[in-house]
Amino acid sequence: MEILRKQIMVVAILMASMSSFAQNDAVIRKAYKDSYAQEYNKLYGEAIAILNKVKDDNSYEYNLRMGWLYYMNKNYTQSQSFYQKAASL
Repeated sequence: MEILRKQIMVVAILMASMSSFAQNDAVIRKAYKDSYAQEYNKLYGEAIAILNKVKDDNSYEYNLRMGWLYYMNKNYTQSQSFYQKAASL
């Protein structure tokens, strides 16, 4: 009976963590979608601010996107920094 209780507890914890991950994934997807919308409207600073809310320094996609947005915003120093970080990942 004790083994069954432990297994149920492990399954419950795994399901809770998967739900949390799914919610976080939805937030990240929305941030990227919103950043593309702002880029389309040439509001590069706004697009950057949106992505900074889901900042992930170890993400290739994040660094590549930020490099592009800073480039479009004519901040070439920051752009280069993000592109170099993306290339190193």
